[in-house]
Amino acid sequence: MRSDLELETELDHLIDRLDEIDLESEEEEWEAPATVPCPPPTRLTVSGFSRYGDTLAALPASEQQKVRQVAAAILASQRTGYTPVRQVDLVGHADRDFQRGPAFERKISIRRALALQRALQDLIRNSAVSSRIVWQARGAGARNLVVSNPRNEPERSRNRRVDIALSASISANYPVLVKRPGIGYTWTVRGSSGLDPADEAEYQLATFPDPAGVSDSLRVPHKWICSLMVDFGPATGPGPIVMGSRIARGTGTLISSRHVLTAGHVLLSQDPPRNDMFGNPVISTSSAQSVTVVSARDGGKVPAVEPLGRRTTTKTRVSPAWKSSNATNRAFDYGLITLDEAIPANYGFWSTGKSQISPPADASLKDKVGHCSGYPASSCPPFRMPNSCADFTAFTSTVPEPASATTFAFDA
Repeated sequence: MRSDLELETELDHLIDRLDEIDLESEEEEWEAPATVPCPPPTRLTVSGFSRYGDTLAALPASEQQKVRQVAAAILASQRTGYTPVRQVDLVGHADRDFQRGPAFERKISIRRALALQRALQDLIRNSAVSSRIVWQARGAGARNLVVSNPRNEPERSRNRRVDIALSASISANYPVLVKRPGIGYTWTVRGSSGLDPADEAEYQLATFPDPAGVSDSLRVPHKWICSLMVDFGPATGPGPIVMGSRIARGTGTLISSRHVLTAGHVLLSQDPPRNDMFGNPVISTSSAQSVTVVSARDGGKVPAVEPLGRRTTTKTRVSPAWKSSNATNRAFDYGLITLDEAIPANYGFWSTGKSQISPPADASLKDKVGHCSGYPASSCPPFRMPNSCADFTAFTSTVPEPASATTFAFDA
């Protein structure tokens, strides 16, 4: 059994090692004598999906070749002296389907975007490159038709498309959970990727039924899911005048008796946008001053059940790459919390027994339903939102999601 000190050292090494994984191992293969930056094409459209088709194979050969060229451009951009691609946005579209309706149109548009994202990653065949890129796949349904009133199959196929935009910079567009009447909860992201500059509509990522409280928060794996209350220090007004504390809520996973894995933006988050005295935008971030951790909290009971009580910590870490990107590069959006007091040994944690932290094979996810469990921010938003909430989210909830949606990192 490893000691806490050994585990702490190993986790420190792992965080540093994850940030060191870069393009060095492939440098000799990619390096070219060119020294003049050569930016790749910034946008293009892949169209012509067969009816209900949502895979690379469902495209005409000429359009499949476009996808291969995009992958080659992304890979070539990583060479020394070139301008690297940092973000790839994909927006899927559908033709109108009067029989199946808008819900189906949205669903298939999302599937097309996700399919081309996976195809690009497979064609790149280099995890060091793919992990450095922020991938944003979303669906617009049949809202933005190329041919408004198609008369034949070729015209209809032009509406079945995916818009792809490549960018050398990262935009911090995070999915937001919104409740749609008659539909359920929908992850959306604002349309500010540069694909449609005039379109500020929300693109849907995935739709779920309403969250449901778990029957027993002490069952595996819910007992290892932690409710977090994060103190970002005093909130100041003009003057500055102290106007209370900035408190955010989040979710973490107990991965040892003293460590909680969470998202980087839970511990280091961008401040609300502001301008300096000259009107220039100022990007600033705030770091967590302390975190209160409650494992398996069940607020659905009266009084609320906190089986292990509350544990506090002042030691938190985020990826150095997350910090250097001003909390924008989601490839490094992870953080670690070290508890001041260890959880009892018999309580266990994720990775004990049959619970393992490891990426499942694609084949094992096919036709399966996954679950996103935690303390939803929609019920208790972070401090930068205008809403207020009670002392912790009411209950741990479990939201089923399609396996294909695991491309996105969902903040609970």
